[in-house]
Amino acid sequence: MKPRVPEAERLEENYLQRLKNTLANRDTVLANEIMQGIRDHIEEAVNESLNEEISSAQMANILEKLGAPETYINDYSASGSGAQADVKKEDPGIYSEIFNKLWIACFIGVLGLYVPVINIYFCTIIYLVLIILIFRTYSSNNKERTKSIIKLSIVQIILLTIYSITSILGLHFINIFLDTVVFVITMTINWKIFGEMSAALRILKNQSGAEYVEGARIKYIIFSIIAYMGFIFVGVLLAYSGQFYGRHDIVKFALFEPLITLPIGWLIGWLFLLRPISRAKQSIKL
Repeated sequence: MKPRVPEAERLEENYLQRLKNTLANRDTVLANEIMQGIRDHIEEAVNESLNEEISSAQMANILEKLGAPETYINDYSASGSGAQADVKKEDPGIYSEIFNKLWIACFIGVLGLYVPVINIYFCTIIYLVLIILIFRTYSSNNKERTKSIIKLSIVQIILLTIYSITSILGLHFINIFLDTVVFVITMTINWKIFGEMSAALRILKNQSGAEYVEGARIKYIIFSIIAYMGFIFVGVLLAYSGQFYGRHDIVKFALFEPLITLPIGWLIGWLFLLRPISRAKQSIKL
């Protein structure tokens, strides 16, 4: 559990106490499910933060998005028969199927094959299309995050298309900027996907699995950034050393680039993306 400042703890406790008071005259089983659901929502949102400690402003924002406890209960009751309405979300089979689809999509993304020189990233585009399809049909507790994943994936496809066009036209100075933007969006999409995996495991009461996924998420981002910065350094070093500085250097470097980036991407992708998805899926079946 990520630490909170004292004021943030007080806000959270007050919110949960208000919710408890609201549920006082309701069915005990339903009340417990709602309380646990709200706690999971809060913990999930807390784990999304990159800060080591949650401030009072961050906690206030999290609780504001949840809405007043009374309103939340009304919405919950209106959705159907309370506990019955949430049963399918706790079905391990649903999440196992989703994790299977995620693994396939991420495997294609990690494969990372593309056409050099004109830079058509067909593996990445297929991965993004699959992610859009998965999260369009997936009923998440955090709809704001799933919508964000879909929107970012669409933006990413557009940027990769522009990247390919500018490569064909020889506008490589634009690609330097686009490359960084694409990398940042990729990290954001995968960060949010990890968040969905963690939330699913918490719904299934798999605390250890959720903590493992959250740890893998941080490692994935850190090692990806290190690899990306290392690649930029190598590119600059080669340019200044004169190894790739002549008339046909763009073609030479485009052919040379996959020899560096693909194996590193495969290693990071397997260790910190594909393997965590596999372990998460296995933990559901245990």
